Amino acid sequence: MNLRSKKTIAAKLLKCGVHRVWFDPEDNEKISKALTNLDNQKLINEKIIVKKRKKGVSRARANIHLIQKKKGLQKGEGRRKGKKGARTGRKEAWIKQIRAVRKELLSLKQKNVLDKKEYRKMYRLGCGGVLKSRSYTRMYVKKFIKK
Repeated sequence: MNLRSKKTIAAKLLKCGVHRVWFDPEDNEKISKALTNLDNQKLINEKIIVKKRKKGVSRARANIHLIQKKKGLQKGEGRRKGKKGARTGRKEAWIKQIRAVRKELLSLKQKNVLDKKEYRKMYRLGCGGVLKSRSYTRMYVKKFIKK
């Protein structure tokens, strides 16, 4: 028994595609007897003809990927797009660098490795970009400021 024409009528009534229309296999006789749109509507109301759910794209793999990224993984060179400055701006990098240097200078001042005058001089060098990191700051102090 061919129910293709019934499926097209049902699809129009359900406002969906033909492939989303499902007929109850036990009630094929009732479906074949239905001739008008009204008959088909009754079958829809009786849940003999049903509209299937839309198939979506699963987010499972994407969610796993996000969890990995939160852990700091999946961020290798092959994944990166754009320039270095696009991922972390120059200003943010500068802020990170200068704060580290200033913190180191302050700790050296508190340990009495630097006096007030030397501290100010080193502070200005940090602003000028001479002191790039904490380790370089310590090395600079050892090399040029001898006590």
